[in-house]
Amino acid sequence: MNNIPNDKGFRRKIRVMSLVEFTDPFKADKMKKNIVAIGILGFILVGASFSFPAKSLGSNPPAISQPMRLNWFQKIVRAALDTTQLDSFIVETMDTYHIPGVVACAIKGNQVIWTGSYGYANIEEDIDAADTTVFKLASVSKPFTGTALMQLYEDGFFDLDDNINDYLPFDVIHPDFPDSAVTFRMLLTHTSSINDNWDVLFSVETWGGDSPIELGWFLEQYLTPGGAYYDADLSYNTWNPGDGWEYSNVALALAGYLVETISSTAFDRWSDDSVFLPLDMNQTSWFLSGLDTSNVAMSYYYGDNNFHPYGYFGVPYYPCGQLYSSTLQLARFLIAFIQKGQIDDVRILDSTTVELMTTPQGTIAPYLHIGLVWFAEGVGDTLLWYHTGGWYGVSTFAGFFPLDSSAVVGLTNGENWDGTRQVVLAVFEFLDDSDDDGIVAGYDNCPYDYNPVQEDTDADAVGDSCDNCLEVYNPEQTDADGDSLGDYCDFISGDANFDEQVGLADVVYVINYLWKSGAPPYPPHSADVNCDQKTDIIDVVYLINFLFKGGPPPGDPNDDGIPDC
Repeated sequence: MNNIPNDKGFRRKIRVMSLVEFTDPFKADKMKKNIVAIGILGFILVGASFSFPAKSLGSNPPAISQPMRLNWFQKIVRAALDTTQLDSFIVETMDTYHIPGVVACAIKGNQVIWTGSYGYANIEEDIDAADTTVFKLASVSKPFTGTALMQLYEDGFFDLDDNINDYLPFDVIHPDFPDSAVTFRMLLTHTSSINDNWDVLFSVETWGGDSPIELGWFLEQYLTPGGAYYDADLSYNTWNPGDGWEYSNVALALAGYLVETISSTAFDRWSDDSVFLPLDMNQTSWFLSGLDTSNVAMSYYYGDNNFHPYGYFGVPYYPCGQLYSSTLQLARFLIAFIQKGQIDDVRILDSTTVELMTTPQGTIAPYLHIGLVWFAEGVGDTLLWYHTGGWYGVSTFAGFFPLDSSAVVGLTNGENWDGTRQVVLAVFEFLDDSDDDGIVAGYDNCPYDYNPVQEDTDADAVGDSCDNCLEVYNPEQTDADGDSLGDYCDFISGDANFDEQVGLADVVYVINYLWKSGAPPYPPHSADVNCDQKTDIIDVVYLINFLFKGGPPPGDPNDDGIPDC
């Protein structure tokens, strides 16, 4: 298997959607979400929670975690990142966690304000990752399945607490609790007691393309006695439907099938007509057969210091994790949720339905906050609604803050969730507006000071409200003595060697700099004693005259007692 070519390294391509300040149009009563509170957002999971366990491939197969609990608020402290810093951080993270390709975007209001693409979509074919590259989403597919089903709900076809058997051509009955109904709400909140029997789910994978097995046939064979894939002990959990919580991929696949049975339309066709096409997501598909595979990212695992491709595969229970899409297309879906079901002049859900989907649905599992399909966690005074995904060679995230209208998408074709988590967290920090001036930290020249005008007198990309040397270009903002006055302003003219005095040693220092490749004066203009904006032999002569012949003091060539530089 090929590793990433050494002569190329991680190539990165950044397209910034807005290079100037971004003003938040949704300022009314903006709560103080501080992403050193999301700095906190140490987020999301331990390992790739809600992942599909790994199939053994090759002599050293990678490990993908079983579904596990969320582990929020592992404290991470990091300064606000600008575009260059974010760029560098993501590339370093990819190298640390062995991720071949990353694409991500940041959303504010109804705009994508930053998007970044790094590394490779396909190493063997030398194809770079791009914001139009299509990735398998894994469980980030589930909110789309929930959306399709809730479109039928808001049209009055069912109630959330209806028995799903009233809408299916076969009965879903827990063998230990035959009198207990499984409801739509249970499917969408992982409380149905339908279990993922991974021996079966692995056995029906089709490698090389889409699965030929029909969704409805598979589910009937899995969930009903006598079925080819039925197991009375493993098709269901041990608890009564509605009385417990366990993440269930089969339950969400069944939610997708209910879209078919209620609408009399194939689930993928309903998704195309009612979700993807209205949102202009024309490169989004449940099946590889609907895509140009040259634009579909290859999935990889890392072993023996190399990246190994998995190849393409499909499953019959596809509504729970087989959707393919790109960051920019996913962004349109998140914007629609941020805007209560609408983007531009297109509405995919009523506002009341979006509110219902993003309302916590109970307390069975107190360590989890779940709406309908979406998960949530409190950050400061607000909720982040999100879903993660992990499968063979992919690790994905999509999430949004409704109250401050921000969202992040992060897609990778590697399996290391910790790396994906770091990328997502960094993009959320980029989106922070902790100073409440309507400008996200990544574009704010003083991210912790209220400065909506973004004044920058010395044009050093550090705003006047936080610049430690206001009228001198000093982007590094160095302050050796920690007195809040930058070194570029806090110096003695003529003190070229920065020892807080002017003497013969400074003359020697400047001579060494000018003619013997010595270290430069610090700060550079400390040796410009005649204030002509350059350091040369004239400054050496000036210093000698001052030291030994009573000439004017450094920085005051007029000798009027008022420093000129």
